[in-house]
Amino acid sequence: MSTKPVLYYSPRSPPCRAVLLTAAAIGVELDLRLTNLKEKEHLTPEFLKLNPQHTIPVLDDNGTVVTDSHVISAYLADKYSPDETLYPKDKLKRMEVDSRLYYDAGHLFPRVRLMVEPVIYFGADNIEQHKLITCTWRTMAWRSVSPIPHTCVVRI
Repeated sequence: MSTKPVLYYSPRSPPCRAVLLTAAAIGVELDLRLTNLKEKEHLTPEFLKLNPQHTIPVLDDNGTVVTDSHVISAYLADKYSPDETLYPKDKLKRMEVDSRLYYDAGHLFPRVRLMVEPVIYFGADNIEQHKLITCTWRTMAWRSVSPIPHTCVVRI
């Protein structure tokens, strides 16, 4: 068994990159295991034993298996960080960090994924305007902020 935590990842995946950034920020060295989604490596029996949801990233820390980038980042910070700057022990401060992580998981990332997935994974050369407007509108409406006019939406 590896002495370093093993991260199953893909460099194309923003959640995987978030875990890599967290590990780098706290100085944790990971044993990186590239997982090729196009080759369906995340659907092999071995991988499904680690994560039946067949998603990446997955962290295996000497038998402790952690899934979801937000949970992995919190786990790494909790276990390996020399201080509390990323994930505080104080319950109120941690609640604030958790609320932002959950907002990202439930609201921001799904909308960003809807917009950019065709570019990252399927070779599209632009983001469809209606997706950009819809995603911006839904994100802002959830936050109870008046939506900006369509002409003000930043074009990518």
